[in-house]
Amino acid sequence: MIKHLKKLNLKLINCSNRISQARQRHIQRQPRSLDFVAGEHSQIWQLTKDEKQRPADEIIENKERVERIDQVQCTVHDLVNSLSDRERKIIEETFGMNGNERKTLKVLGRELGITRERVRQIQSKALSKIAQHPSIEKLKEHFE
Repeated sequence: MIKHLKKLNLKLINCSNRISQARQRHIQRQPRSLDFVAGEHSQIWQLTKDEKQRPADEIIENKERVERIDQVQCTVHDLVNSLSDRERKIIEETFGMNGNERKTLKVLGRELGITRERVRQIQSKALSKIAQHPSIEKLKEHFE
């Protein structure tokens, strides 16, 4: 990058001022500030702007969004872990959580040796427990 700036600096000085070769080499060896006036109205920093670079506020916004998603995931994980093993299995597999495939109530009932209706009852009870859990308020805050 520095070499590129030095070459750019040399070309701009050569074109705009038509100074001697010896003077150009001398200038090339000297470090310059990005505020250095390279042409009539241009500073080096204006000529070397990276168009692909994202603005700082966009980077901060993305970081905050990722942090909020992490907080939501942790809260959901805590809520599901507060359930009994059977309730947790039904919720995780019904909704396809933690890498599990989504399964129907009928398939879950077959796996657990109970009826589809009993799976639905357990699921309903588990969702009620989650809705009444104190941590649900933290989760609601993220969606307001």
